[in-house]
Parts: sequence; structure tokens; C-alpha cells
Amino acid sequence: MQLQQLHKKTQNYPVRVKKMPVLFVGHGHPLNAVSDNPYTQALALQGQSLETPAAILVISAHWETIGTAVSINPLPRTIHDFGPFDKRLFQINYPAPGHPDLARELKELVNHTNIIEDHTIGLDHGAWTVLLE
Repeated sequence: MQLQQLHKKTQNYPVRVKKMPVLFVGHGHPLNAVSDNPYTQALALQGQSLETPAAILVISAHWETIGTAVSINPLPRTIHDFGPFDKRLFQINYPAPGHPDLARELKELVNHTNIIEDHTIGLDHGAWTVLLE
């Protein structure tokens, strides 16, 4: 799917569905999840400036799969996929709901690639450390 096709598809969404901006947010050091610094302050301000979205699409480089996969897990667990960092990181649980219907729709939109449905993967630290803010 090309960007123009995606734009055309979203034109048909009901008026009540407000489009959100597309953001690339690198997580930086995992300790940012428990730190107060210019990065986390800017991230918090960005989050406060946005309405609460119905769903968030996370594209992660932390997954290790054979091929391309999409999570259709309705309740993804918090994955602590990093080395021996500050113990506070391992106490964080980010119980964000998944959106299996949207994940399947996205899978169908990217029809030029065989995408595997994954029922077990959770949110890795590349996702939840920035979503906390």
C-alpha cells in the first residue's frame, strides 16, 4: 500500500474519528522511563498536547521474528527486554489494551507481504517506555 492509498482509505472514516499526527519517537535509554530530564519533559508535553487516541500503531525493531508479524493480542503484557538496569524498570507494568481488529485491518492493507498474526507478543521497552509519558 502506498501513502496515497492509505490517505484515501482514511477519508472514508466517520467524522467522529479525528486523525492524529504521525510521530517517530525513539525511546533513548530505558532509564528515561523513570527519569525526569529534558527528554522526558518534552515527551510529556507532547503527550499532553494530544487527545487520547483510539489506538496507537507501534512499529518495533525489538521484535525477533522470522518474517513480518503483527500483534493481535487484546491484552499485551509488558516486556522487560533489557539487561540488568535499575530495579524500578522491572516494577513497571503498562497495561495498554491491544486492538486485534485494527491489527488485522492493517495486515490486510499491507497485502504485498506475508504477515504473520502473533497472539502472544507484548509491548517491548521500545514502546512502553515512551507511552508512559
